[in-house]
Amino acid sequence: MAEQWVKLLAHWKGCEVFQNVGCTGPTDLIIVHPELGICQIDVKCDVFAEHSPGRAPSWKMCSGYQVKAPIYVVRVRPDGDFSKWKAQWHTNRNKATLCPPGWENFWDNDNRTYTTK
Repeated sequence: MAEQWVKLLAHWKGCEVFQNVGCTGPTDLIIVHPELGICQIDVKCDVFAEHSPGRAPSWKMCSGYQVKAPIYVVRVRPDGDFSKWKAQWHTNRNKATLCPPGWENFWDNDNRTYTTK
């Protein structure tokens, strides 16, 4: 479902989206933006889990730290109703966003639409 959400959102923003249908390789999706270019995506779905005893549960991503550029991780937080899910770029331990230059605000839910015309 997370990949479907990312495909839908990217397409809604005016991009062409190509999916890896074979479930092989590190790339789940290729997004072609009319101005920003091409971006290879690996989609990871966050899970709500306990980290250690005594700590409150929180959202966690599994295996995203292994992905290296030119492939970028998009995290999906499936919190509540499908319409309220959030997509965001993965960040490193220093909270720096890991994405291609110019794509930093692409997943913001600001109702900004792009066109390929």
